[in-house]
Amino acid sequence: MNTRAKNIVYNAWEIVKKERHLIKFGFWPSFFVLIVSGAYIFYQIQAFMHSPLFSSKHINYTKIFSIVLDFAKSNQGISIAFIITAILVLIAYFFLPIICEGALVHLISNIYHGKESKHGLSTGIFRFLPLFETNVVKGTMKPTSFFTEWSFVIRNLGPGRAWLLTPFLIFFLLIGVVMLFFFAFTSQFIVLEKDSFALSIKNSIKMVIRNIGTTFSLFLIFILIELRVILNIAVILFIPIAVIFISGIFNTLLSMETVAIIIAGIVVLILLVLTAYITGTLSVFANAIWTLAYLEFKKEEQEDEIVKTPPSQAEEDQESPDSPEQAINPSPNTNPDPNNPISANNF
Repeated sequence: MNTRAKNIVYNAWEIVKKERHLIKFGFWPSFFVLIVSGAYIFYQIQAFMHSPLFSSKHINYTKIFSIVLDFAKSNQGISIAFIITAILVLIAYFFLPIICEGALVHLISNIYHGKESKHGLSTGIFRFLPLFETNVVKGTMKPTSFFTEWSFVIRNLGPGRAWLLTPFLIFFLLIGVVMLFFFAFTSQFIVLEKDSFALSIKNSIKMVIRNIGTTFSLFLIFILIELRVILNIAVILFIPIAVIFISGIFNTLLSMETVAIIIAGIVVLILLVLTAYITGTLSVFANAIWTLAYLEFKKEEQEDEIVKTPPSQAEEDQESPDSPEQAINPSPNTNPDPNNPISANNF
């Protein structure tokens, strides 16, 4: 890792430690992502367990739907509350990560420039659409997306055909990682430069090429940070086990099923909050790394432009005399008058 990358990472972590109010912009998206991811992973596990790989029995979705419908009819209050909660969680899952990403970029930029940390959420909302486009494109390139596609193939087509398609999936996975590398600064261009989605991709590629060494070092760190997904999956897989284990213990010892369920629910909530806090902090850290890198690269580009820009003709005219007579006989205003209170030398 070169010196520039080390300084960026160090400054990014300093921002995370000192500006604790930024953590909430990582915590809440991570919290809702954990909930939805838990449901999705549970579905994947059930789909694998009932696939031809492990069982000859298929999931009877008609029977499941009829059971859910009967429960909803007999418990309308609980069902309505569950539906409303599910809708709110899905809305938060789809909108909150994008809005908070834009807010973090804006707030970290303000901190970098010594400005007041405000207008974060409003910036994220106003730049939501281009950020949404960016997240959709990046989402299809992430390794988790290719893992999902591979699991779908092996589950439905069998191991034989899956292994035939695996080299192609690995090839597209590598292309996706390379594209993620070149799209590293799209969010920063969208939020800070008000670029469109297409223009942000163009400018991000240019910035990455101009700073290829430092960006590559930061990208390796970003990959390590993204491994927090493994932590998410581990905790999500542990939560159902914890629920069953704790419920069984309290149900056996106390013979009180309701108390066991309540205690298990409290433990699950604590695990969710703890994991969301850890992953949210890492998310803020990753955002700070890329935003600070963008600001540093942008500052260097502006300094290079100032150095390369020749002096204007107006400045040359001011520095050189207009005529030989002016050079020999300067105007009386050239010499400062000590009795003049607005003379430049009297300031």
